Amino acid sequence: MKPTDALDIQAYFKGKCGDKRWQDLLQTYVEISVGKKYLYKEEEWENSDHKKAIGVYAKDILEVGTGADCFFVKDEMSDLVSFASSKLDETDEIDINLVPTDKGFAYFEKPLLLQDVRGREMLINLILWKKVFGEDGKLGLSISLWNDSYKTPDEVAKAILGTPDDVTRLLGRFHWISCKSIFQHEKLGKEEVLANEKDLTSIRGLTFREGGKELLSDEEWEHYKATKLTPATNSTRLVWAYFLIMSQTLTEVSKHKAENRAQRKRIERENLPSEVLVIQFRKTRYTSVEGGEERNVNWSHRWIVGGHWRWQPYKDPVSGGEIKKRIWISPYVKGPDDKPLKTKERVYVLAK
Repeated sequence: MKPTDALDIQAYFKGKCGDKRWQDLLQTYVEISVGKKYLYKEEEWENSDHKKAIGVYAKDILEVGTGADCFFVKDEMSDLVSFASSKLDETDEIDINLVPTDKGFAYFEKPLLLQDVRGREMLINLILWKKVFGEDGKLGLSISLWNDSYKTPDEVAKAILGTPDDVTRLLGRFHWISCKSIFQHEKLGKEEVLANEKDLTSIRGLTFREGGKELLSDEEWEHYKATKLTPATNSTRLVWAYFLIMSQTLTEVSKHKAENRAQRKRIERENLPSEVLVIQFRKTRYTSVEGGEERNVNWSHRWIVGGHWRWQPYKDPVSGGEIKKRIWISPYVKGPDDKPLKTKERVYVLAK
């Protein structure tokens, strides 16, 4: 996959954002993800503040989808992001100031793995974000996660694609995973999270008997909770690890412009960015010294032999005091750039 393909993907997504039926579907998905709807009676929901807030959230997604900085994350980076997220402390705090742009459209060549509360495997190919302000004026980030059903369909996408109908055609390439808001100084939390009572109320409102028409009875629901529900992956950690990794010295961010005239004209017509920011490992020349002479090493692959987070103190140029930043230590990526990256868990474990 070429990095500039992300520009075509962004143009495709923008086209979906202009479809009124797709906008209505997006509103429904945001309502499901937030889960507040099932805490109200139907007549109360229509005039609730929560529904109004969800409408604003959906508009934020449409705004990002119709014009944001475009990022293409090389497949080699996804394993590092996933591993680095597991090494963060649950007490780490969000610092929105580290997010590189106000709005972002990031496509992952290799998807990030996420498990939902029903134990289903979700694959994140696309992350959209926008900087926002909460009701209390606190700086935050609204985030939505998507699967690319054309390239790497996950369990949910495969189930939907197996029953073609109007909704499937309307969804198109990108299938909804979830959305969330995170705010300044919010704690990252544990790698896995349990559903709270409000979450369970929402999940029950979306859990039907076989055939999909009737909700479960109280007895059936209790059995479903005990046998089907499981801790879910904390997606905040994955997203935050991505933002942190982008600023590390082992990462190279380069710009690629639209390659051909047809692509440039389409992007110009859609009023989208004409270049994509590519996130990949910084290129390094690896050599070995034998007998006092340097020689090139013909490695068969690349691999990571270490990596952990550390708080690094820096002098604050504004206050003159000391501030601390998260930095990634000893991520030795060995091997030539044209060889595959092997990322076995045992390599990471041995290199703590």
